[in-house]
Amino acid sequence: MQDLECQLHDAIVYGQARKFRPWRKILIIVEGIYSMEGSVCKLPEIIALKKKYKAYLYVDEAHSIGAIGSHGRGVVDYWNIDPNDIDIHMGTFTKSFCSVGGYIAGEKRIKQLACNVHYFRRQLVDMGFIVYGNKDSPVVPVMLFIPAKIAAVNREMLKRGCAVVTVGFPATKINESRIRFCLSASHTKEMLDHALRAFDEVGYLTGLQCSKRKPLRRLAELNPEDYVED
Repeated sequence: MQDLECQLHDAIVYGQARKFRPWRKILIIVEGIYSMEGSVCKLPEIIALKKKYKAYLYVDEAHSIGAIGSHGRGVVDYWNIDPNDIDIHMGTFTKSFCSVGGYIAGEKRIKQLACNVHYFRRQLVDMGFIVYGNKDSPVVPVMLFIPAKIAAVNREMLKRGCAVVTVGFPATKINESRIRFCLSASHTKEMLDHALRAFDEVGYLTGLQCSKRKPLRRLAELNPEDYVED
């Protein structure tokens, strides 16, 4: 616990290494039971530190759910902790439950972020853009390929009120320039649609809609029912 507190203290006092910028969010990740040592995490002390330093807490119950606690509900049950003190709570069904799959429980904002990500990625693909990354990732890279398009795309998006990250060589290979959208749970459907409309226009102007898939539709044809979580 002393080492964890030192790490939290230093992260707040010194910020990011070499940049000296403050961390916007600090996440503490612990396991309910550590599989190699068999030790149970000291959850009450960790929660006290979390509250003291205003951090977030992620608890992995892979080895503790169904194994400890008066009701078999894991380390939270074992320590009689209020689940609301945990920001992200996960476990697996492959051990105590002899099944497959797992679960992640969190605040409504996490579900909202997933909804935003799935919607935004799906619309970009349907409009003919080449999108990289995992379907659940809130970092959404769209390929530009040609370095000369970087400045034009950035400028045209700013004209339309959208701040995006454009990346090229040497951060990427010279022929893998890209634009990067970073989504959050705070983005509303109206904000997402505004960004999609802007990028639809810019993509048409700069010839970015080059997927081998034929675009399914233009953004103007979308309707509110498209905004549902998969």
